[in-house]
Amino acid sequence: MSALYAFPVVVMVLMWVGMCHHLRRKRLQLISSLDPVRDALAVCRMTYFVEFPFLSKKALEFALFKTFGIPTISKVLAATRQFSPANVIKRYDDTHIIVEELLSSHVDSLRGSLALRRLNFIHSHYNISNDDYLYTLSTFILEPKRFAARFGYRNWTENEMTANLVMWRSIGIRMGIKDIPETVEEMERFSLQYEADNMVYAHSNRTVADATLDLLLSIVPACLRPTARVFVILRARGEAS
Repeated sequence: MSALYAFPVVVMVLMWVGMCHHLRRKRLQLISSLDPVRDALAVCRMTYFVEFPFLSKKALEFALFKTFGIPTISKVLAATRQFSPANVIKRYDDTHIIVEELLSSHVDSLRGSLALRRLNFIHSHYNISNDDYLYTLSTFILEPKRFAARFGYRNWTENEMTANLVMWRSIGIRMGIKDIPETVEEMERFSLQYEADNMVYAHSNRTVADATLDLLLSIVPACLRPTARVFVILRARGEAS
């Protein structure tokens, strides 16, 4: 009798797996058919929100976390006093909302331009170097494709990487960031060299990183948090080495 009940379950699972493969193939064909420059936002929406929704969110969270290893960035963040236990969740939510809006709406649309104005207004209160802006931008361009390669069911395509670069470059240009590389390869070279030259220990690094890690790992069972914390820190160090 057990085999009789198991058979339809196995059939349903196989049908579900087959449907997933079919839909993924159709979506990949759609992404490949789009122009990565003209249709950059459409490609990014499909990749971020449909193909890799969970990984993309975690990649962008990790991208921000990596910037805390640059003392000139972490000192500015620590000075805002937004990384106390009482404030860190508000800062996280504010950042998440703005990034989500920029990924959902064209940067020149009403909603996109309002999100960008808010972002520029927040940054206008602080003295941030162009290189620190550019490095932060590079993590948003590079980490999603790295997460897909490491943890996803496939690597990003050339179309996806180009579209992602085009979209974030357009945002960076409107933020006033200068000397933004025009290819993913150039951006990767800049990012790795900047980490090699500037990613060193500072007390401010730990201040902002600890508060953020406590928030991000709050969804992890308490017994696994120490292991998860070590994994995140080692990955950040590994990316920079």
